[in-house]
Amino acid sequence: MMSKLVEEFFVSNEWGRKKSKGLYKTNILRFIEEMGDMEVTEITKHPAYLYAQSQSVKFANKSIRTQIGSVSTFLTWLEQRGIIAETPFSGLKLQSYGKKTKNYIPFEQDELARLFAQEMKSDERLILSVLVTTGMRLDEVCLLNWSQFKEQDGIRYFDLRDSDPVSYTHLTLPTIYSV
Repeated sequence: MMSKLVEEFFVSNEWGRKKSKGLYKTNILRFIEEMGDMEVTEITKHPAYLYAQSQSVKFANKSIRTQIGSVSTFLTWLEQRGIIAETPFSGLKLQSYGKKTKNYIPFEQDELARLFAQEMKSDERLILSVLVTTGMRLDEVCLLNWSQFKEQDGIRYFDLRDSDPVSYTHLTLPTIYSV
């Protein structure tokens, strides 16, 4: 059964980031909950397609690919240990599942000028500045902490290698600014 091998998978792997481990665990356990605790030697491609279809209402295509990719990584680990003969989730055709990626129109220079000309608190301006200059999503910016902001040889950057969302002080952006 998948559930009996999942914990061994998480213990035996070296995870560079706690966030990555948590994401894989969430995705694999969600798959097991949705599709049932299958015998690993009997898994085929078909459950992946059924799962992708069931998630299509809630998630974007990229998210579905990530979720199934987590399960695929687990199955590859099983293959490498001789528990299954071949990873059944390789070569899946998932492009038609889930919501399509939306391409947003970037701000024009005058829109940015008007946006930043508005009166706002310094922490809100900082969040907005990080959003505009990095391409991070709001939830990613709000999970940052000062220890991740670094500078080396005059280059400023965010070091996300040891991110642990549980320990962060979450910031909120209380006001929605309009252009």
